[in-house]
Amino acid sequence: MFCTYIVTYFGNKMPPFYIGSTSVSNIKKGYLGSVSSKKYKDIWLSEILNNKSLFKIRIVSLHKDRLTAYEKEEYLQRKLKVMNNDLYINRCYAITGIDVSGRNNPMYGKKRPEVSLKMKENNPMKNKLVALKMSNTKKSLKKVAYNKGIPNPVQSLKMKENNPMKCKEITDKMVSTRLLNNNGVDPCKNTIWIANIKTKIRRRVTSQEFELLDSLWIKLGNKQPIPNYIQEIHSDFAA
Repeated sequence: MFCTYIVTYFGNKMPPFYIGSTSVSNIKKGYLGSVSSKKYKDIWLSEILNNKSLFKIRIVSLHKDRLTAYEKEEYLQRKLKVMNNDLYINRCYAITGIDVSGRNNPMYGKKRPEVSLKMKENNPMKNKLVALKMSNTKKSLKKVAYNKGIPNPVQSLKMKENNPMKCKEITDKMVSTRLLNNNGVDPCKNTIWIANIKTKIRRRVTSQEFELLDSLWIKLGNKQPIPNYIQEIHSDFAA
């Protein structure tokens, strides 16, 4: 048995009404409908999850088949002009055919052995030619490039010349962005790079902030290697 229903929403995040159609068994299981519009989809799902008590559903008509229930749904939606009616959550008419999404799909929860068999028979991994081609591709990817590890002075020079940090226009734009995002204060000005010799974490802080940190933090340039924690302890004892 199928039905056309109307949902009344008592919250304040969406319009108060929604018209839909489904099976009576779905209604008994707590189904309220599937909203697909970008405007209300996320809100609808969130409210059902967190505030389901705000929804009340009422069956408008009963039908022997899905098609007549769908036709009744479309008739009500058009009569009430839900598409342009601010009282309804529906943002379009049911004109694309029967809703077969989720539980409304006649194959919902059913197995299709013939489809599974077809997928197994057409599995590309069972094809020897495809498997061989994939194997050869993997082997070619594992080959080390002939110039790997060899310095390329031309490429290095090109990277230096195109370094955006050497462009005054870009650096000025970065400074203005930092000032804009931090109420006129540049967080990178008058700061120093420090590193934690135990956790290997680097950070940029002010001198005042550095004085409040423990002895595991040391002043260290961003490109300088972080010393080993054990070596640093031994050097302190030696001093």
